[in-house]
Amino acid sequence: MVFDSVFFLLLKKIIWDRVHKLYFLHI
Repeated sequence: MVFDSVFFLLLKKIIWDRVHKLYFLHI
């Protein structure tokens, strides 16, 4: 379903945002 892929992309974006924030904090 389209909704599932949109939700998955949103979840992926949130996870990547958190990973990038953690990564930049460690630098």
